[in-house]
Amino acid sequence: MLLSFCLFLILVIVDCCRIVVGKTTAAAKATETGNDRFRLSNAVVGVLVVDVVVVIGLAVIVVIGIVDVVVVAVVVAVVVVAVVVVVIVVVVIVVIVVDVVVFVVVTIIIRMLAFLLFLFMTITLRRHLLLSLTVVVLFVVYDHNTQKKHYRCCR
Repeated sequence: MLLSFCLFLILVIVDCCRIVVGKTTAAAKATETGNDRFRLSNAVVGVLVVDVVVVIGLAVIVVIGIVDVVVVAVVVAVVVVAVVVVVIVVVVIVVIVVDVVVFVVVTIIIRMLAFLLFLFMTITLRRHLLLSLTVVVLFVVYDHNTQKKHYRCCR
């Protein structure tokens, strides 16, 4: 951009010189004599050279402008791609972290529930076991007493 601006200023200065040379040429035409013809043709050639330089300079400015646009477009594309890649990486990291946290929390909850179920079953089984043992003991005692009575009765 700075290069284009500097080149444009140079072309403005050159064009101003062409205007000065053109005015000199017009003044020379007005006072044309035999000797001045050679000077006049040199002035016309000078104007043509300046015009060619201005046209070439403008073409260079256009090319530099196109290159600037292409460079800016490439930089914008690279920045957009970089932002997209960063967003994708961040999303993947967040998904992995959330997945790990959810897995750990669910695993802890499942283990806690399994432990509570184990405790409940153990307490329930102990109670049932104690109750069953009591029933068996009572049955054995009752049966033993019944057997005793039966044995006394039938003897």
